[in-house]
Order: sequence, then C-alpha cells, then structure tokens
Amino acid sequence: MANDAESHEANAAEHRVLIQLFGALKETVQNHNDGPNGGRLAGAFADAVSILGGRTAQCAQCGDCCQRLHFKHTYLELQALAAEPGTDFAFVKAHWRPAAGEPLGTHYFACDAYDSDSHLCTAHEERPGVCRGYPWYGREPTAEVAEKRLIGTRCSYWHDIPRDQWPEGIEPLPSPPPGA
Repeated sequence: MANDAESHEANAAEHRVLIQLFGALKETVQNHNDGPNGGRLAGAFADAVSILGGRTAQCAQCGDCCQRLHFKHTYLELQALAAEPGTDFAFVKAHWRPAAGEPLGTHYFACDAYDSDSHLCTAHEERPGVCRGYPWYGREPTAEVAEKRLIGTRCSYWHDIPRDQWPEGIEPLPSPPPGA
C-alpha cells in the first residue's frame, strides 16, 4: 500500500513539473519574453531535470549561497564589464557586492537582493541563471560536485546526495516539502 502511495506521489510531482515547464515555455513563446534576465525557461528546465531525475530537495532559504557567492570575475573586473540591460551580468553588477570581510579584488560576493530577515530573495523572478540553476546546474548531484561548488554545510540540497557520501561536518537544514 505504501508503494502505491509513493508511486502516486511521484507521478503527481512529475505531472506538476511538466505542467510548470509547459507553462513557462508557453509564456515565453507567446510573449517573446523569457523573464527579466532570460531565466524563466532555464529555471523551469532546471526544476524539471531535478524532479524527473528523482531529486527532491528544496531550498531551505538559509541564504548561505546568497551571502557568499563565488564568481569567475573579481568585483573590479565585474564593474568594468559592459552589461546589456536585462541580462544576468546587469543583475550581478547591480546586486552583488564583495562578501563581508572581502577586498574589492575578491571573487566572493554577497547579493543585496537577499533579505536576511525574511530569508527570501527580493528579486526572485529577476534572479540570474547562476541563481536559478544552483547548485547542480544540470549535473548529477555528488559530494564531489557539491564541494567544488562550495555548497554550504547546512544547504538543504545535500539531501539530494546519499548520506553515506557526505563529508564530515555536513549538517543540512531539512528540505521543505515541494511547493512549500
């Protein structure tokens, strides 16, 4: 009986994600608009890949990934880049600042769109692809990938990885139920 209930829930989750993906695709095509930073469709695909791949972890909104982001450009390099309005680079230039205690030459940033009181992104619909795809970016979740991505020890996405593969010191927050 439990297997029937689990199978029904898995099918329902797949159905929901496919409807969300279709809705994002339809809106993008009809409006010729993929959201403010071109990420609505990419985010829907990332969600679909995650759920259809059997990964069920959801963001616990701890903010660790918003308060210590690693980026290929330093803050000074980033400010010197030309960025078309509405692109990921424009969002990053507008919202990312050197992380606490980091010099201007750092590759570590904090996003000012993260509200530490509510634990929510105040620019969720506008967030760039680097935020939408976090942390797996379409890759299979493994402890090795998590460590390369500098995923925080309390990030709920560790739940996508079998517990016996977690490095020492990993204590992720509970993953909220899908849709919560």
